[in-house]
Amino acid sequence: MRALNQAAIHFYLGLVAFWGALLLMTVHASAARPMILLDQSLKTQRIYLIAMNEDEIVYYDLQQRLQKRDLKQVVRLTTATKNVFQLPDHLGMIEFIDGQRITGKIKFRTPAAEGEGFYWESMLGVERAIKNSGVFDERNKSGWTYTARHRRSIPVRLDDLRAASFSGPIQQYKNNQPQNDLVTLLNGEILQGFVVGFEQGKLQLEQDQDGLLNLNVDHLAELQLMQDQPEVQSQYVVNLTDGSRLYAHKLNVAKEVVYITVSLTGQGEDDLELPLTSISQIDIQKHGYKILPLHSLQVLAAKPAVVFGLTHTPSWESGVLHLHAPASMRFELPSGAAYFSAEAQLDETQHSDDDLRWADMTIMLKHAEHNQKVVYPLNRREAKQILRADVESEKWIEIVIDEGVNGPIMDRLRITNGKVLVYKPTKVEGLTDSGQLP
Repeated sequence: MRALNQAAIHFYLGLVAFWGALLLMTVHASAARPMILLDQSLKTQRIYLIAMNEDEIVYYDLQQRLQKRDLKQVVRLTTATKNVFQLPDHLGMIEFIDGQRITGKIKFRTPAAEGEGFYWESMLGVERAIKNSGVFDERNKSGWTYTARHRRSIPVRLDDLRAASFSGPIQQYKNNQPQNDLVTLLNGEILQGFVVGFEQGKLQLEQDQDGLLNLNVDHLAELQLMQDQPEVQSQYVVNLTDGSRLYAHKLNVAKEVVYITVSLTGQGEDDLELPLTSISQIDIQKHGYKILPLHSLQVLAAKPAVVFGLTHTPSWESGVLHLHAPASMRFELPSGAAYFSAEAQLDETQHSDDDLRWADMTIMLKHAEHNQKVVYPLNRREAKQILRADVESEKWIEIVIDEGVNGPIMDRLRITNGKVLVYKPTKVEGLTDSGQLP
């Protein structure tokens, strides 16, 4: 009888704990972060993110059903909100040689150590403060609330720096691999030479003809150094809403906070806590998957459209491909390419709604080795299509736009969110390069 009562007590306590946990998750459903999940086949799912660790992700689907998924099946998480963060004029951005970016502003200290360029004052991480009222915080189930980010100064060596903007985000130079260091002044003038260092708030630029120039940092807009970018293998790529980009070795999400371990270039390992609301995108690369944007692929062939004697050449604008039928573009696929996807839609920005009734075209995706093709109609009734193809073992993929029965009139479209999923198996600790046990 005593054993029976003890068992009943354990059963009752377990039942209470279960319903308590379920109630807790229900309370937090409204506080979960809306995200877009991208899986291994480049298919998207809208979710409400609750938590994530090294092995799995927990979320609500649109039907408010609690789901748990193996993290190996996920390659990217993107915030569902499209708020564009505008950097204030007094903030800039630096990019290390490995591609990591941090928003902040330049600071100098005297004396500067040899080989040290400057200090970069950033706002990484969060600051905790106990609520004065002492009221239990229902939002994160603790007595803590996140009030502000930490202010920290990062020493930046020139050998670790690839580019810097002293006001606003980094602009893309036309020459991605300059033969000289490039310094852009606020008036738009670009100076070439060799950046020696920084001294008392001035950048020292060595030029063959003019010798050593001392440029006041307040007169500088951007800086790009002739540095080779090494190949980086990171577990996670974390993009923040302010434009910062961090490579993380570890990542966990709990109670609307992202916990990451990073190694900034030239710095030691550091643990950061970031509000989930500050995250714009997380790429999960620990299982060997990497996403390449379509505009980064080499174009093997491009056929422009000729309409009524006018040539319409395919063009890129902020990662968006603009086309006019009939036209085609062939892209070289990288080694390990697995899937291709993109969104195609009528370019209504070029025409009125009445003009769009003449739009009528066909999109074909052609594969290289297997001579396969997938056909998608695009017209006013079907103004948007999701293009998707399995490109494993393929060498190239071609986008072909054919005019419809109405001819090429108003047959303008744009290709957005074009991407290729690449798989390269990660090295397992304890294995040789050939994949065999030593």
